[in-house]
Amino acid sequence: MSEVFDLVLVAPAALDDKAQDDAGALCRPFRCAKQLKGKRSLRLEGICDLSKKDMSAFIEAANAAGFDAALVSHDLKLAQFRAAFFDMDSTLVANETLDEMARMLGLGEKCAEITHLAMTGVIKDYAASLRARVELLSGLDASCISILQKKLSLNPGVETLMQRLNAAGLKTFVVSSGFTIMTEVVRSKLSMTGTHSNEIEIIDGRFTGRVAGPAGQAIIDAAGKKAFIEKTMQGFGFDASSAICAGDGSNDVGMVSTAGFGVGFRPKKVLAPYCSMALNICGFDALLEAFSDTAEVYAN
Repeated sequence: MSEVFDLVLVAPAALDDKAQDDAGALCRPFRCAKQLKGKRSLRLEGICDLSKKDMSAFIEAANAAGFDAALVSHDLKLAQFRAAFFDMDSTLVANETLDEMARMLGLGEKCAEITHLAMTGVIKDYAASLRARVELLSGLDASCISILQKKLSLNPGVETLMQRLNAAGLKTFVVSSGFTIMTEVVRSKLSMTGTHSNEIEIIDGRFTGRVAGPAGQAIIDAAGKKAFIEKTMQGFGFDASSAICAGDGSNDVGMVSTAGFGVGFRPKKVLAPYCSMALNICGFDALLEAFSDTAEVYAN
């Protein structure tokens, strides 16, 4: 028996008349077993005439109309998952923390250029790109860290999603190539389980220009993120298919592609093909509409 799929459309806010008309127009070409409407979502159960390979064009059309869209298994439930792993910069938070630190110190353009090349996949050696950016800070005052910690801005829907994940009993982790001095702030604010991130060296209140991975090990890059997720899930007695992973750039391809459900938050082109759901329009809370046990259309 072939797997049954549902088409899910989600808007950032409650659907007005125009949004309902737009959603109807998007879905009109497709046959389905049943159509369900929520305040901000539309779900077509047992969708026909739409395959995964056709989703790229459909998502583009849905985004243009103000919706995020995903093709998900009809049986997909949040209860199937045991843990969720999130990149930090431009995923959980709106900030690119190293770029902002550099900007405060007058090195913003140089640092941001390297970051852009790394996140879009132009620079393949992420560890080398991180070292190059951190070296720019060598000898400079590190007091900008405390300022930036207070300026960290959570992306839309993050708090709502994390509350639901925690309530459902999932373990939640920040997995970042950024720095523990920032990931710990986010972990604490969101009551998450743990973090896995790099360490930037500071001596006598100044950056030394050096960076290393946790406990002085290898710098966390795409492979390091994936390895942490696989090892962590193995420790829980499961494999990565029982994990949700979310990111935004090339450094997240490994973990998003290995997850049971991969999420892209405003994903770069290099990451988008690996995402089970791409959040180009909505906040993170829209992710809950993908799962039949948390979707509003099934709420009593």
